[in-house]
Amino acid sequence: ENRLQAMQDEWAQVKFTVTVRDGLEVVLLEDVTDIIGLVEDHLATMQRMRVDRYFGAHDQLFKDWEQVLELVRDCTQGLVTAQGLWLRLAPYFLQPDAVVPVLKKEAGQFHTAHETFTAAMKNLEKQERAVLAWSRKEGTSTKQNLEHAVRTMEKILEKLTESLRGKRLDFPRFFFVSDEDLLTAFSGE
Repeated sequence: ENRLQAMQDEWAQVKFTVTVRDGLEVVLLEDVTDIIGLVEDHLATMQRMRVDRYFGAHDQLFKDWEQVLELVRDCTQGLVTAQGLWLRLAPYFLQPDAVVPVLKKEAGQFHTAHETFTAAMKNLEKQERAVLAWSRKEGTSTKQNLEHAVRTMEKILEKLTESLRGKRLDFPRFFFVSDEDLLTAFSGE
């Protein structure tokens, strides 16, 4: 029980670092390596504690704390993945004139994923403490929403890549043109 309390006390001090990137109105998550490392360390400690013969007396406390740690890990990893995809897609879909006409449907899907991502980041900015940022109910909802946003953005990225590849196959000289320049060239179609 003392080890569990020590872990909870340590987590009470852990905070996410967020920043607003120049030109974007979105809060972005900075390096989370330490947070992910701490989660993994504490989950491993929890696994070792389970084999302790005195574990049974505090079984529910340990299970509850383990669920919190898993939720923090899953939400953090989901945010990192969503942020990476968002950063890749935002230049193409947040500027209306940059979207290739073929991708109008994906533009609508991106805006839905964008809203999910920005809502999660705003919540994180308000409550920067890692454990408090996602209560069980809210954390589970955030995790599911982020998973859906990530799947959506992965599909959009596939469609964007497929569209650009098709343009490059039609016009081989475009293999030497960046994605952004190629999208700009074809946005007037």
